[in-house]
Amino acid sequence: MTRETPEKKPSGCSMLLITAFLVAVVSVYGLLAADEMRVFMKGESTTARVEECTGGRKPVCTGTWVLSDGTTASGSILGPGRDAVGRSIEVRALGGTATTSGAGDVWFKVIAMAATLIALIGLFVLTWRRRR
Repeated sequence: MTRETPEKKPSGCSMLLITAFLVAVVSVYGLLAADEMRVFMKGESTTARVEECTGGRKPVCTGTWVLSDGTTASGSILGPGRDAVGRSIEVRALGGTATTSGAGDVWFKVIAMAATLIALIGLFVLTWRRRR
């Protein structure tokens, strides 16, 4: 007499872990992009002089700019390429950070991250409900 074991249903645990991991990755990207968004939203328009750009495909640039209260600030400039070194460019600046991103760039990132998070959370909920 042979004993048959019932087939086990996949638990979906691996799908939950993958979804949770993807939510975490998108959230970390959102936190990294949050500084650029904050500078764009709260910063003021000014002109920055790009002094140096270092790094690979997306270089990190530094420069100086003058704020509306007359203080000179310096720090990182998010967005320009190596061709901007030695030039003056339009930026939005807040303290020691400036960005070349326009409203379209910033809002695209916000909408893309929100849509991705909503889709991933929806996938997580569907997987969780299937397991029950």
